[in-house]
Amino acid sequence: MLIILKKIKKMNIYFNGINLNRLIIRRIRKVKLFNYLFPIRPGGGPEYSYRVWVRHLKKLKKYGIDNIPDTVAELGPGRSLGTGIASLLSGANSYYALDVQNYITKEELLNDFDALLKIFQNKKLDNDTFAFDLFPDSLLEKTLNEERIKEIRKDLEQNGANGKFIKYFAPWNDDNIVEYNSVDFIFSQCVLEHVDDLKDCYFSMFKWMKPGAYSSHLVDFMCHTFTKEWNGHWAFSEKQWSFIRGSKAWAINRQPASKHIELINDLNFSIIEFLRTKANQGDGIKRSKLNKEFSHLTNEDLETTFLDYLIRK
Repeated sequence: MLIILKKIKKMNIYFNGINLNRLIIRRIRKVKLFNYLFPIRPGGGPEYSYRVWVRHLKKLKKYGIDNIPDTVAELGPGRSLGTGIASLLSGANSYYALDVQNYITKEELLNDFDALLKIFQNKKLDNDTFAFDLFPDSLLEKTLNEERIKEIRKDLEQNGANGKFIKYFAPWNDDNIVEYNSVDFIFSQCVLEHVDDLKDCYFSMFKWMKPGAYSSHLVDFMCHTFTKEWNGHWAFSEKQWSFIRGSKAWAINRQPASKHIELINDLNFSIIEFLRTKANQGDGIKRSKLNKEFSHLTNEDLETTFLDYLIRK
């Protein structure tokens, strides 16, 4: 079955702009046994986790926030809590992971901890340079203190992702799971495009954040291989899209950049940094191809592939 799946993925056959191999795989995903045997497990390895954490910290440092946030929360960490482990090793004291499904085991958690500890101790990566500006020796002497490392690892050994240092909430369908006004920093990496109820998600983040806390997000507005054109997902009605995606699992919500801006403004977040990446002129579908349900998209919406922003409560 796995061999067949790999062959299907390489076919790249399109019909009316729809990726047919994606369509087939999404339908197979409806079979519970198949999902059990071959689960969707988004995420990356230890070096990827380290780079994600560094990426978001650099945003804070750019605006004069040099201290490592004490209480950190991540939306959609996927198969690895490595980014949260990196936050602990660099000085955070609490990490909350919030996802729709539990993807990890205690063994994987400990393996990630050991791998990331090695990166911080050796200050070396295979495919990148260590961020000495973010993690100076004076900081690491404290955060990698032998007693502190023993305490964190023992907690993970005994409690897994539900102990003193890490709390993993899956599914996170209730904003009461995190104490209000308790989080110093919330971040996500290409996750918010998968959240069906964005309004509730932003409102939950607002309630969890302390006054003055920061939130950093990278949002991907592309089709995620569902269609031939990068923005082809806006050419279909909701009914058509329901058929195309086949399953809600790790689908995309098709909300444009302007929707995120609207929700940020409605909650009176302060926008500290707002970077927009646009497609090359001529790429993707044109306004004439939009389904009427998306006729309201601005020209910038139609061109925006990524938003990278930092906001403050």
